Amino acid sequence: MKKLTTKQKQILLFIAAGLLIICTFMFVWTPNLDKVSEIENENSKLENQVQYLQSLQTKVTELEQQSQKKESEMNEYLSCFAPKITLEKCIYYIYMLSIDTEIKVTSIEPGNEEKYFEGGQVVSEANTDSSQQEKNITDEELKEKKSIDQMVGKRATYTVSLRGPYDNVMSALDWVRDHDENMSLGATTLAYDSGTGELSGSIQIIFYSMLGNGESYKAPDLSGFKFGEDNIFGTFLSDANADDENTEDEDTSEDE
Repeated sequence: MKKLTTKQKQILLFIAAGLLIICTFMFVWTPNLDKVSEIENENSKLENQVQYLQSLQTKVTELEQQSQKKESEMNEYLSCFAPKITLEKCIYYIYMLSIDTEIKVTSIEPGNEEKYFEGGQVVSEANTDSSQQEKNITDEELKEKKSIDQMVGKRATYTVSLRGPYDNVMSALDWVRDHDENMSLGATTLAYDSGTGELSGSIQIIFYSMLGNGESYKAPDLSGFKFGEDNIFGTFLSDANADDENTEDEDTSEDE
């Protein structure tokens, strides 16, 4: 076998180098180029997602601030509910209504409790069977703050017959609307008496409670009341009113 000359060896090396370049281009560069293109596309998508998420961060901060504000407003609103409804407190509020507005209350018809809020939503059908269960709730359980979906709201409607001057009766309606502890007006029936110049009729006062709002029950101060059957609805009568009635009875006896 003849030995290859230097020139022939150089030619063979050039051919081998060319083949190596071609093979590298076909089997290494081209496949990797496709992968690079795919990776660049993925990177572009990821960059867009990062930019989108970064833009959401500003909205998240705003929503957190709004959520905290709404939660604060909700807690403030819920704190205006009593944790439970009691007969003594409802009668006391109606008595204070008559004192503050100088109207005459002639009768009070208490109503049964009914559930209007449970499980974080308004209850469509009234439920009057739950009042018995509340008697076993302790003061510590009343003070326990619960989430909104665990709170239970109840209401009781009291029908109050009254009479008084127009301005005084309107003040009584405003008194119910503006009271610190949530209550509202229901059906209202009033008529003008041309003989006395007064309004007379009945109003419904709806008392509300929210069990689980973290508020403790505050019993009314009944130290100025005496118990008995001295008035038309046999509940409470202040000493001052009792003295007035005794004075009127004495005047009547003297006239006779």
